Amino acid sequence: MNRDIKFRAWDLNYKTMVYINDLYWFEEEGVHDFEGSGHYSNYTFMEYTGLKDRNGKKIFESDIIIATTEEGKGIQGYIEYIDCAWMVNIDGITVYEFYNLRYPSIVIIGNRYENPELSEEENN
Repeated sequence: MNRDIKFRAWDLNYKTMVYINDLYWFEEEGVHDFEGSGHYSNYTFMEYTGLKDRNGKKIFESDIIIATTEEGKGIQGYIEYIDCAWMVNIDGITVYEFYNLRYPSIVIIGNRYENPELSEEENN
């Protein structure tokens, strides 16, 4: 089974999302991009879940989604990796296993960095 290992990163200095094609580890310097610029401490890294939403958009860690649970309940939350599983964090307390959602119902509406107003946890 092949799985795409992809990352994106929020640039803490420029407040922009960067999609990463290559990462290199320099023992003394940390992680850098292909050009050798950008120290890892300047970025918040997010991993690709390996899944796409119903519109074909790749779902990454920290994406904010709306979806329907197997019980038919509508939810909105952000994606995070907890205890070896992709989860949907709804309010900082409640989490759903990502795979327990009705897959065709998942739609990305933003992410926690570019759209903090969409994250209920940020608004509490």
